[in-house]
Amino acid sequence: MKKFFGFGEHNKIYIDGYLLENKNYRIALTGITEIEIIEPDKANGLKNKALNIWTLSKNERYSEETH
Repeated sequence: MKKFFGFGEHNKIYIDGYLLENKNYRIALTGITEIEIIEPDKANGLKNKALNIWTLSKNERYSEETH
């Protein structure tokens, strides 16, 4: 994926907002709902662009449980 998006080794990949640290993991294409390029800014503290791969639908991403 990094090669496809023109990224190098210094660029990170996240899955549903969590850093993918193990390079041996594989991502099933059928599980991907969206891929976004994250630009570095003060809020996220990134030094380089990153990929975030979503497997969750938009309504599942930020929902909070209420009791």
